[in-house]
Amino acid sequence: CTGILAFEGEGEVHYSVGDYDYYWEKRRRQSAPPVVEKAAAPVAAAAPAASAAPKARKLSFKETRELEGMEATILTTEERIAAIEAMFADTEFHAKHGAQASALHDEVEAARGTLEELYARWEALEAIKAAGRG
Repeated sequence: CTGILAFEGEGEVHYSVGDYDYYWEKRRRQSAPPVVEKAAAPVAAAAPAASAAPKARKLSFKETRELEGMEATILTTEERIAAIEAMFADTEFHAKHGAQASALHDEVEAARGTLEELYARWEALEAIKAAGRG
């Protein structure tokens, strides 16, 4: 299978490059609630009650610039993943890129890992930004 044509209800039809497992992985990531990393609870429990909650901080200048460019970075990474997946889906892949197959596989896996890290960082920066407003 080189692509999925998904009928997702309410008249929505989506095409996804890749096999069924990869389609479900992408859907799960898109529909999953954001994961917010929590601080270690035992350390907070050992602290005295007088220092209840730390003061919320604002984004630093560097973090603000990082957040502003985050969407473009994520888009670029997603486009690179899609380009490599399209190469894998090509019927002439082995004739054109057979020698690079292993390197391309490693590159797409690394890009997927980077993409997950980017989303996690984006969520963390948005949480700091939201806490700084409150």
